[in-house]
Amino acid sequence: MTLTASNSYGTSAPFVVAMTVGPDQPPAVALIYPVDGTTVTGPISIPMSVNASSPDPDVFIAKVVYYNGSTKLGSSTTPENYNFTWKNVQPGTYTVTAVATDGVGMETTSAPATFTIVADQPPIVSIATPSDGTTYTAPATVALSANATSPNSVVESVTYYQGTTKIGTSNAVIPYAYTWKKVAAGTYTVTAVATDALGFSTTSAPIAIIVNP
Repeated sequence: MTLTASNSYGTSAPFVVAMTVGPDQPPAVALIYPVDGTTVTGPISIPMSVNASSPDPDVFIAKVVYYNGSTKLGSSTTPENYNFTWKNVQPGTYTVTAVATDGVGMETTSAPATFTIVADQPPIVSIATPSDGTTYTAPATVALSANATSPNSVVESVTYYQGTTKIGTSNAVIPYAYTWKKVAAGTYTVTAVATDALGFSTTSAPIAIIVNP
């Protein structure tokens, strides 16, 4: 390449600039999440993200594609973490990778990450109060409470039913109390339904309460 520059005498003199252009360097990519060796409870959606960059300052990362084994899961062109969400992943063991492609078509595959999703176990629930066969006088106020736990998740709510009719819901922790007010005379069958953070539910054994006139 020949360029022209002005000297101090107002004249110009040609000079030669030698430029060496090397080949593009492949991008660097590493999975942020999922973390290798992670175990979570599912089915669940897995947020996937990477650190991806190019050693060449004038080359950008065009996209990141995520794979489970050889199966393409999805891709992202959003800078920074190139986020992608793998939805409703069922229990099992998976090995995922991310392939980063730069602006000139060079690709790099990340180190793999293997993670396991174990099946959610349903909650355990029983009505604590009132006891089966408790009697009241109408109009009654019935203090309901339940013991509810999850073997591998979190109980988010307990809903009480009279037959198939919903009485009310408690989102508090044990004893998941709820006050059933102005209950008319009659005999009622009450159950409690505990729901965990993944949406799985268990229904308690029923109890009978009697409200006398």
